[in-house]
Amino acid sequence: MNQAFTILSLILAACLSAAALPPDQPEASSDRYWIREHLRIKNLIKEAPPPRTPGLYFLGDSITAFWPETGKDSWRAMTGKIQTFNAAISGDTTQNILWRINNGAFENIHPEVIILLAGINNLGLSPELGAEDLSRGIRAIVSTLHRKSPSSRILVLSILPSSTAEDPVRQRILDTNALLSTLADRRKVYYLDLHTAFLDQHRNLLPNLLTDGTHPSAAGYRLMARLLAPVLEECKGGG
Repeated sequence: MNQAFTILSLILAACLSAAALPPDQPEASSDRYWIREHLRIKNLIKEAPPPRTPGLYFLGDSITAFWPETGKDSWRAMTGKIQTFNAAISGDTTQNILWRINNGAFENIHPEVIILLAGINNLGLSPELGAEDLSRGIRAIVSTLHRKSPSSRILVLSILPSSTAEDPVRQRILDTNALLSTLADRRKVYYLDLHTAFLDQHRNLLPNLLTDGTHPSAAGYRLMARLLAPVLEECKGGG
């Protein structure tokens, strides 16, 4: 199957759905940037030399996709000489991630640790979406990853705070994070709360950690890396 036919198939698959599917149902995007990025990641995985067991595999949306550039210092310090795949795509929803890991972005690969950060795009695109529905989407991603790579340990990151303290999305984020924390068994699945570290005692965003109310600055990424470090060590030694 050539790449042009693959791109056309992706666009047709996405356009067949008039409305977004529930968060736990796979769905492709028709965005051309998304399609190019999916094919790039798919090819990187496919061309990786055996045994395809990277130390770290990141999955998520723009917050993770932008890390190697906006937070290049903390990214390099965190990944070091560890073989790392950053499989995040800007704009990804849980539906998109589910589709991608079932269609080439997670084939015959068995990372030591998978780091998953997702959900804010679902909340932004669907103002009525509840925490239980969104958490089912993230749970579906975790279940799919486990089925495809039982030996991997999965670190689920909390959704970061977004917008102002008065924005209704804040409570939806908190409610979702509370449900995500219950996924952790500290053997195969771990959970890390990053949300709290970005806020002051009044639930206002701490200065200089986010560039636009959603995406971390270089300082925000440094904070994330610092909080991740001990949990990654625990993941590597667990189970």
